[in-house]
Amino acid sequence: MNISNRKGAKRLAWVALAVLLGLVCLQFFNHRAVSGKLCGEAMRCADDNHWSRLGLQADIPKLPAALQASAVQASVHTGLLRRACNGGWTAAFGARIELDAIAVGKLVSTQGACVDVGRSELHASVAGAQLTLDSCRVLLSPLRLDWDGSLRVSLAGQPAPDAAAACAALLPPGGLSALAQTLGDLKLSATAEYGLPFSKADSLAGLSVQKVLSTMATTQELRLASGSGTGQLSLKTRPAADAAQASPELTLTAGVEGALRALLPGELGALMASGHPLQVRWNLGHESGVSVNGRAVARKAVQVRPAGLVTLGDECSTPVPEAGRSLFFVQANDQGEALAPPQMQAVFDAVAQANAGAGALVALFVHGWQHSADKADSYVCDYADLTSGVRAMEQAAARASGRAPRQVIGVFFGWPGAPYDSEVANVVTTFWNRLQAADKLGGAQAVLPQLIAGLAQRVDSAPRDQRADRRSAFVVAGHSMGARAVFSAIRGSLLQTSAGAQLPPRPDLVLLINPAFSAELYRAVHDQQAQCAPASMPVLLFSSETDGVTREVYPAGQAMSYAPDAPQTAPFLEHIYTAANFPAFVTHRLRMEVLQGETPEAHGPQTILRGFQRAPARSDELYADNPVTVFRQPSTGFPAPSDAWYRMQLEPVDPKASTCQASGSKVIEVDRRIVPDHGTIFTPPFMEYVVRALNHGTAGLQHKAAP
Repeated sequence: MNISNRKGAKRLAWVALAVLLGLVCLQFFNHRAVSGKLCGEAMRCADDNHWSRLGLQADIPKLPAALQASAVQASVHTGLLRRACNGGWTAAFGARIELDAIAVGKLVSTQGACVDVGRSELHASVAGAQLTLDSCRVLLSPLRLDWDGSLRVSLAGQPAPDAAAACAALLPPGGLSALAQTLGDLKLSATAEYGLPFSKADSLAGLSVQKVLSTMATTQELRLASGSGTGQLSLKTRPAADAAQASPELTLTAGVEGALRALLPGELGALMASGHPLQVRWNLGHESGVSVNGRAVARKAVQVRPAGLVTLGDECSTPVPEAGRSLFFVQANDQGEALAPPQMQAVFDAVAQANAGAGALVALFVHGWQHSADKADSYVCDYADLTSGVRAMEQAAARASGRAPRQVIGVFFGWPGAPYDSEVANVVTTFWNRLQAADKLGGAQAVLPQLIAGLAQRVDSAPRDQRADRRSAFVVAGHSMGARAVFSAIRGSLLQTSAGAQLPPRPDLVLLINPAFSAELYRAVHDQQAQCAPASMPVLLFSSETDGVTREVYPAGQAMSYAPDAPQTAPFLEHIYTAANFPAFVTHRLRMEVLQGETPEAHGPQTILRGFQRAPARSDELYADNPVTVFRQPSTGFPAPSDAWYRMQLEPVDPKASTCQASGSKVIEVDRRIVPDHGTIFTPPFMEYVVRALNHGTAGLQHKAAP
């Protein structure tokens, strides 16, 4: 070999060595870059001194019992030349991440997942994904995610062959029975696309979902097919066209074919009867209104009730109770301003007049989403029936004890909880918008706090240290977003303690039913009560165990507004869960035991309309709040002890937990047989429980029946 050949070979060896060293350096930096991205406080890595592999483990933070998740464990392969998830080979910066099986409570499970991540793209596939609800199992396969110039997600699913009957049992009875019969061959598929390049993902860190939607276009589509027909649902979002408009534009499109079309209820069925798809357009902040199938939907004309006591007469479909139906109304607009100031003054005058005589039992109710003070609203009649039952009870109790009856004053606080003339527009588009309106209702300058303060002042005619001798009493109840408004109005008062000084008058009792406000807002109240600080007023939060709105819809909506990098941001779970559904805050469970016969119907006749004759003669049952025993009602007279029908018992979640005598406040999970869902709250069992709680705990109501 000549000298030139030796020199050439030497150069080649140096080049090869340099290339090898370069590859080693690149591998080192790739390995360090991947581990730097994945390994930190939330995730722990161990490389076992390996130059191209990491072991990864992440502990899931504590979640509610139903969502307890297994630790995430994965193997990370960082070789520049590596096998991809699809079995092929790739040579690039990045890694292949193989995740072990994951379970989120009994709700979601997977057999594993594989992720290919590079500098400008990511691809993932999930194996054996399964969604489980009770005994219903839905198999999700394939499930893929691809992210380069945009993020694309797709999945397909169908009920497990041996779980079709269990899945059908989850559907409501009635019109959906046709779908249930063919559920075994139901197939669904979903796709989603988000206009966010993988390289710009870090630019959106810390932003809420709502703000993210204002920066990109998104598309979500769901399709289903069964023997009963096919259906499609699409939601598209676009950044606002007008720079002055902060919220994104949304378009919801739905189409149904075949026998499924006959299952659509009410206005929705009428709009889609022709076979054309339904299309709803709006801005998330409702700056430019709502359109349904290209037609602008008008705001409802507000029905302003007259000032003073309003006799409802025959505007309700059920027979008028013996005590009659009458209510006072106070109404507000979206800004929380009084629609008719004389309404509030008329209530104040009536309370002052009653308090100057035998006394007043004042009950204020604030409705929630999808309701109003209109004549067609069912809550107006339901609440009038409740106050009618209390009135009949008070009159009978007064006769039995030889005293003058106090005046029962029912006040219905109305606001635009269903602002549009279209049911579809109200249900589809107004959830977040009405949350904002509810916050304004409870604002410091709004009419609701003024009404509560004014009623408390007029009812509280005796000094606070003589409260037990006072004849009059004041109770406030709020439902859903109405409970949110009430809590906003009283929150400052709840956080005040006497500290030796006399506090302003407060309600005797506050009831918040399926309340739609976050645990983060209740945290300070909870912590204060946990320290046994004197409470300014007792507050009872009730949440149905089957309330899908506050347990599912509300968390989804709240997740959109969570900004992790915002100043003083609360923990994520406290932000998305309502106070009444946050496990750490729940203190009691209200359970039902049926003693004989069938479970009472949620829409059955109200026992309370019988007034005083709802319990056996010479019994104190009507003044017992735990347990509450309800009796079958004879056609006349008092029931017998043997007529006991069902019993409701309030049980502490942790019997060993310390209780504070200074506070009567509780957060109560309610049996589905007592409150079956979010909106069905005027049920016979729940109304009976509420009235017994008022009898037992409110000053002035504890007048025993005469022998």
